[in-house]
Amino acid sequence: MLRLRPYKACDAKTIISWIKDEVSFRRWCADRFESYPITEDDLNGHYNAAAYEDNFYEMTAFDETGVVGHMIMRFTDEEKKILRFGFVIVDDTKRGKGYGKQMIKLAAAYAFDILKVEKITIGVFENNAPAYHCYLSAGFKDLQQTEEYQILNEKWKCRELELIHNVTLYENIPEETGRLPREMEVYRLLAHLGIPFKRLDHEPMATIEACQGIDRILGIHMCKNLFLCNSQKTQFYLLLMPGEKKFKTKELSKQIKSARLSFAPEEAMEEYLHISPGAVSIMGLMNDKENHVKLLIDEDVLKEEFLGCHPCVNTASLKLKTKDVVEKFLPFTAHEYQVVHLVGEE
Repeated sequence: MLRLRPYKACDAKTIISWIKDEVSFRRWCADRFESYPITEDDLNGHYNAAAYEDNFYEMTAFDETGVVGHMIMRFTDEEKKILRFGFVIVDDTKRGKGYGKQMIKLAAAYAFDILKVEKITIGVFENNAPAYHCYLSAGFKDLQQTEEYQILNEKWKCRELELIHNVTLYENIPEETGRLPREMEVYRLLAHLGIPFKRLDHEPMATIEACQGIDRILGIHMCKNLFLCNSQKTQFYLLLMPGEKKFKTKELSKQIKSARLSFAPEEAMEEYLHISPGAVSIMGLMNDKENHVKLLIDEDVLKEEFLGCHPCVNTASLKLKTKDVVEKFLPFTAHEYQVVHLVGEE
């Protein structure tokens, strides 16, 4: 049975013996050490330099035969909610037996249950396919983001992965305690219309960037919801577009024949949608009884099977079927929509 314990200086000899060549060495430590090979003193000196920091953990994996794996963990934020794994290595004679996956899972359990982190990140070079697939099998998700390193006179790309703590997704109407009436009204209406939903409660998320971890948990692409108006503030629009697209006012203005678009004032948001900044959502149209707000939907949003949005507050997110929103919710609110084509490029 594999177990984890704090690293000991005497582990160094065993750990560095697993590294047989410089390519493997750089896959393991990137550019953290100047030269190869390293000695026990080099490894222990590196760790001793961080000994007085309260954000760094060196761990060793062992079984009944002795030391079989090693890795480090370090916090990357002041709040200590995000932990980064690194220097992951397993005894080269035991590879292919699932030891790497077991070690990563043990470390993740320690991070979530003991250290109470919310997210774990890790980087892996693209030329290290076994490690990449090991991390995926342990639950990490590929963020499709890379950073380039100059290694051994070559350009190596490092892929960024993350693992978010397992959380509960709810499908029922929650208790009212601690929730605003505007949020509860959304759940009741969805139930009345027979629209199933999945709900995730979370800390306030005021931007689409902050929601990136949320949409991965829900398995959706969270929409960017923009509340706009013309220069005279006589026409108001709610635009739904993919979160990764850039908003270009000129591009949209031509299609809806409304010049000089800008973000609408907070007062109009509250008056027509009963929503505060940071929580703009298509669900707010249920409060627009007199159709002051025109709905605009990017064509790519309609191609998605599911739609993600806030229930008029930014402390929860919903996963809904796009078809249910279009065919049940919008007709009930008496809102039609205009499909727009947005490219969002410079």
